[in-house]
This record gives sequence, C-alpha cells and structure tokens, in this order.
Amino acid sequence: MNRKDKEFNSSVNFRISEKEKQDLENLCQVFNISKSEFLRNQINKINTTIKETPRMKNLNKEKETEKAMEELSGEKQTIFSTNEEGETPAATTEGIVDQLKKRNN
Repeated sequence: MNRKDKEFNSSVNFRISEKEKQDLENLCQVFNISKSEFLRNQINKINTTIKETPRMKNLNKEKETEKAMEELSGEKQTIFSTNEEGETPAATTEGIVDQLKKRNN
C-alpha cells in the first residue's frame, strides 16, 4: 500500500498506555507492517466478523427484501421491527458500536 494514496488521507490520534504502544510496535515488527496498516487490517477483520454474524446477515437480507418491495410498489416499505423508542435498529457499523457502548454503560 502506498501511503500517498488518496484513499488514506485521514489521521486519527488516540491515547494508549506505554505497554500497549510497545505491544503494537512488537506486533508490527513481527508482521513487518506499519502501525497504520496493522490497525487498518484489524478494523477490517472486526468489521467483516460483525457483518458475518447471523443477525447482520438477516438484517442485510431484510434490507434487500425491503428495497425490492419498494422498487415493486413504488412506495417505501419496512419490515424491520422497532425498539422501545420506536426507532429502527441500526444495521451499520456505527449503530453496532453505539449499541455496544450503551451495553457497557
């Protein structure tokens, strides 16, 4: 991967402990990759794992069905269930992260 690619134009700053920093450096040395490439790989791996869970597969199927119904009828259709607040469950990575944060609080 070329660091100058237009795809990689954002920077993220975060705090980690000295031990975590050393662990990251050791892992990158073992795999012979940069820290950013290591983190991108881990993010992609987690994202793929989440998308492959049975619940996410079902949500994706429901979205496809919903889209097909909308195309056929010309109207917006929904087959998602709603939660107590009347909101549709989020099938996005951000929605899942929000749900996990709420669970931990």
